[in-house]
Amino acid sequence: MSIQMVDVETEYAKDKNLKREDVKILSKWMAKQPHLPKVPELHLVLFLQSCYYRIEPAKIAIDNFFTMRTLCPDLFGTPSVESLKEELSVGSINLLPKTTPEGYAVICMKLLDPAPEHYRHVNQINLLDLITMWNLHQKGTSNGVLALFDMKGISFGHLTRVNLVAMKKHLFYVQEATPVRIKELHCINVAPFTDKLVKMAKPFLKKELLDMLNFHESMETLYKYVPKEIMPKDYGGENPSLATLHEENTKNLLENMDLFKWIDTLKVDENKRPGKPKTTGDIFGLDGQDSGRFATKTLPNPIEIAGKTDKPTVIGGVNMSWGGTTEPAAQATLMSIGALGVDQNKKHSKALAEVVSKELGVPNSRMYIHFMNAPSSDVGYSGTTFQEILGS
Repeated sequence: MSIQMVDVETEYAKDKNLKREDVKILSKWMAKQPHLPKVPELHLVLFLQSCYYRIEPAKIAIDNFFTMRTLCPDLFGTPSVESLKEELSVGSINLLPKTTPEGYAVICMKLLDPAPEHYRHVNQINLLDLITMWNLHQKGTSNGVLALFDMKGISFGHLTRVNLVAMKKHLFYVQEATPVRIKELHCINVAPFTDKLVKMAKPFLKKELLDMLNFHESMETLYKYVPKEIMPKDYGGENPSLATLHEENTKNLLENMDLFKWIDTLKVDENKRPGKPKTTGDIFGLDGQDSGRFATKTLPNPIEIAGKTDKPTVIGGVNMSWGGTTEPAAQATLMSIGALGVDQNKKHSKALAEVVSKELGVPNSRMYIHFMNAPSSDVGYSGTTFQEILGS
């Protein structure tokens, strides 16, 4: 097994705020944590720097990082070469060769295959993590990371394939565990339903991350944050095209499978954790057992929504914060081909709010409902779409 990593001496040389004595304090602390794996000095450097040289936050991030990777192998395990190649044909996630004037690394994400049926949300989360791990181990620290999302090609069909549980896990990992400083989030070629996507993610986002979101109607406004010259040729810049960067990135990932497999061995041993072992339920409330929460529940009484009578199914066990409290709250999504509009949605909102309040005890003032009026071509059924079934 051949693994190449950036030299820690390079990290100390480029950052005067990174102190060896602080890294030694972290190292001594790690040695006293029987549940944590043994890690190289580079890992301690990455966490300390990403936490702005604060030792206690670095300790929390280290524990969160290895705990998350141990408890969520579906998001963070090394895929097969065949699976990795398949995901690389769907999404392009590339670190640009040059940084911003502030020293922020720019990671550019874009769909290559616009077909919703080929989009696997969990697998794309995994791909993003592989690329992040490769860059951290090969290039070391940076002043921060600026994420650029090109939404061209994203349709409502992709939105329906978003896994909310995976989103919750991933956003916790990004905000509380990954050893990177997230500085800015930018979206271009913004899809018309982007507001709905943001609403889906909002319960899991800290205010700091929400405040970083920027949506651009033109490239000119983006250039105020990311200088035009450091962008790929596709976006008017002077750097290699996205296709070239993607080809290089694919080569790097496939040549470093040993690195990813080694990272997979760095597991937490919950049987040795001081105190009570952690589970996904402890972190996310996903076990459906604590505090009387349920995993999935079909409400007993049918209601009429969008011209149909049905019993809503509720997915529970998702911790939510609303207005600074964790009292019962809900987020509902109602998708329909037609039957939605200004007047109809008022009726739908009233009917849903009444049943959720009665059956689940969630006040009307602590529930959002997202209405999605989908084109028939964007909803599949029985091996085809409703456009073909309905003939329109």
